[in-house]
Amino acid sequence: MRKQKHLSRAAKYFIGETTLIEVILFRISLLFSREARNNYKWLNEMKAFKTDKRKNDIKFDTDAAWNKFQQKIAKAEDEVDRQIGWTPYKLASIAASLLVIVVASFLTWSYLNPETVKLINYAQGNTLIRTLPDGTQVFLSHNALLEYPKRFVGRSRVVRLKGEAYFDVSKNPNRPFIIQTEKANIEVVGTAFNLKTTKNNVQVNVTEGKVRVTLANITKSALVSAGESAIANGTEIIKLKPDKSLNVNKRMKILMFQDEYLEDIIRVINKTYGTKIYLIGDDLKAMKISVTFDNEPSNIVNVLSASFNLKVTANPDGSIMLSN
Repeated sequence: MRKQKHLSRAAKYFIGETTLIEVILFRISLLFSREARNNYKWLNEMKAFKTDKRKNDIKFDTDAAWNKFQQKIAKAEDEVDRQIGWTPYKLASIAASLLVIVVASFLTWSYLNPETVKLINYAQGNTLIRTLPDGTQVFLSHNALLEYPKRFVGRSRVVRLKGEAYFDVSKNPNRPFIIQTEKANIEVVGTAFNLKTTKNNVQVNVTEGKVRVTLANITKSALVSAGESAIANGTEIIKLKPDKSLNVNKRMKILMFQDEYLEDIIRVINKTYGTKIYLIGDDLKAMKISVTFDNEPSNIVNVLSASFNLKVTANPDGSIMLSN
């Protein structure tokens, strides 16, 4: 079997049916294999014999012999392929399978490692509002930095914060929302609270629900409920009376939205100011806009209606309908 394999490679080399890689491998085999050199010598002599048949006036049908030899080589190659199993179909199948594995691995890695978004509020006096992929809304104060993934994967929703922000977390009991800071981590399921980080500590003021504050370097935690505040440094967590001045959304003078859905903007406005503004039509809810409002609901309605050429309908109960 091995002899047939070497002979097959030599024959393919002489009749010009080898690829560049096969040529290189064959020439290397000539350096290390006596059998390969013998086959090369024999085929070279046979080729020379065929070329010089007219000079020697030998009555011998070399064309027929050469064709018969090629048939023998082809038969030997088939036998080798049958024994080894490396048929062209199998090779193509293996190549296709490897390609599928590579593509699937890349897609899986891309899904499990989504791109991280870094959001910084540089505008002094403005509150930058961002709706996260899970529906959580974040109110960033001046110079605050928020890092979050383009989509949440895994059993938890993890973000990082430097500075001050107010969080209105979308409820999901099966996937806790975790805010990582330098001194402590804040874990919630669905609640609203203000969070302020400094170099020395983390301050949390809970307005709705409960949060668990866990120190970053020490296994120590505390539960903070609605109406309570807490300060966490590197070694301890201290509960305090609620500080209403901490809440960013209560101190907002200018609301700034960047490429936000109109539905999310209206949700922020209604919750922040207690208004009842409704959008009529799914196409209207899916519209995006980058806009800045002052701290006055009536002005917000005027800006939105002018931006999208919307019809404003004021109802006796104080609610406002926006439609095309």
